[in-house]
Amino acid sequence: LQLSFDKAQTSYHASLNVANLSQVVDEHLAGVIGEIDQGLLAARREYERDGPGIDLGVVPMPNLGPEGGVARIEVIDAAGRLTAIRGTSGGAAANRAEAVEALAAHSAADTDRLFIGRPVRSQRNGETRWEIPISRRLGRADGSFAGVVLAAVESSFLSAVFDKVNI
Repeated sequence: LQLSFDKAQTSYHASLNVANLSQVVDEHLAGVIGEIDQGLLAARREYERDGPGIDLGVVPMPNLGPEGGVARIEVIDAAGRLTAIRGTSGGAAANRAEAVEALAAHSAADTDRLFIGRPVRSQRNGETRWEIPISRRLGRADGSFAGVVLAAVESSFLSAVFDKVNI
C-alpha cells in the first residue's frame, strides 16, 4: 500500500514539474519573440515613413549583435533584393531559403501576422549556426506587397532557457 502511495505522489509531483517547466518555456519564448516583433514593427513603421531608403540603424532591436542572439535584421523587397541590413550579412537575399519562404508567405496573404519560418543553417565567422527567420510584411501606400522585414534569430538564443533549468 505504501509503495502504491509513493508511486502516486511521485507521479503527481512529476506532472506538476512538467506543467511548471512548460509554462516557463512558453513565457520565455513569448517574451523573446514579442521583443523581436516590436523591433520588426518599428522597422516597418520606418519603412512606411522613409520607403526603401530605410536606415535600420535607428530601429530598436533588442539582442542584436554577435552575442545577442539576433544575428541581423534586413529589408528584402518584393523582387527578393536585399535593400537594407543591420548586423552580420547572410548573403544575397534572393538565394537564401529564409528570404524565399518569408516572401512567399507574406505575398500570398495580406495579413498583419508575424511569420516564423523554418530553421536554416547559416555560416558566420567560419561556424555553422542554426537561425530562425521571423518576419513581417511590408506594404506600399496603396496596400500592395512591397517586401518583408526579417530578423534572423539564432536558435540557441531561443533555447537558452533550457540551459538555466535543471531537470
